[in-house]
Amino acid sequence: MDHELSEREKSVLARLKERFNENSGELANYLEGLLYYNGVSYWDYIHQDTLLSLQQPKTQFDDELIFITYHQISELYFKLIRHELDIITCHHRKEYLVKNNWIKRLGRVVNYFDKLTQSFDIMTPGQFGQPNQFFDRDEFAKFRLTLMPASGFQTAQFRMIEIMSTGVFNLLKRETKQQLLGVTDLKKLYRNIYWKSGGRFLPQDAQSMDEVAYQKIKTLLNFERRYDQQLLEMVEAYMLRNIEYIFFHYEGQNQAEHRQLRGLREDPELRALLLDYDKAVNLRWKGVHYGSVRQHMSESTKGTGGTNWQEFLPPAKQLLQYFPKLHPEPTPEAPKP
Repeated sequence: MDHELSEREKSVLARLKERFNENSGELANYLEGLLYYNGVSYWDYIHQDTLLSLQQPKTQFDDELIFITYHQISELYFKLIRHELDIITCHHRKEYLVKNNWIKRLGRVVNYFDKLTQSFDIMTPGQFGQPNQFFDRDEFAKFRLTLMPASGFQTAQFRMIEIMSTGVFNLLKRETKQQLLGVTDLKKLYRNIYWKSGGRFLPQDAQSMDEVAYQKIKTLLNFERRYDQQLLEMVEAYMLRNIEYIFFHYEGQNQAEHRQLRGLREDPELRALLLDYDKAVNLRWKGVHYGSVRQHMSESTKGTGGTNWQEFLPPAKQLLQYFPKLHPEPTPEAPKP
């Protein structure tokens, strides 16, 4: 008995014929391929076996598996965040001209960072004398020594997120901004980016505090060899494309776009969303990260990999603002690109 096509099936076939109207043989091949298609399984679709094979502790300590897995989860969230930032700043798609796109994209980014913030207690040691529901401080103190010179300091994705979010001048520490105010050389600005202070120190016999006098730890040197060129290229590529530039400075390609962007800049809901994003990263997420590290290494001046965590991790020392115009006491601003 012949099957009578439903209206939906007829509609789909009509659209397929329209799509392949210049090559009917290609349409027949695609349809014939459906006869042999077996579908996709969940485990193949997410590459479950491969995914679960990526956690490989270097020691016998049980909690090292937590350490590896949580960092990998964080990197996957960073990938989702980069995905949203890439879309909302894309000059080809021009999503930045529509308010709802900002709400969707940056709303997701804030949500992802807040999930990371809320889950960071997984890495925080339990209270002394209480059942340890989270991370074992004693085990971490032992197995982290075997990870040298690796460190979470070396997360390239988070550095990329910052570059996609704001101009490189806004990623300088406040005192460095005063020293480099008016400098437009992107390479010089990048060399002084705030997080590099976590991998540098001044020798005791240093006669000055300029960038040449600083020595770098192996953790930073390895990271720079692997990612410095890529990150510097991102700084250049996103100089006129980052979130801060698009929202506050980009004029659009014509008068219509200029009017749309001007209206968005004055929208209190969007300004509040950008400020919330700024705080989600530079206060909430970094704050809980610093708090956890401080509990684990309160007696140590050097972090995992030998980093100067007390210098570059505390939000109060960074004083970073992705969007200075939105803060009541903004930090010095870079010259308009």
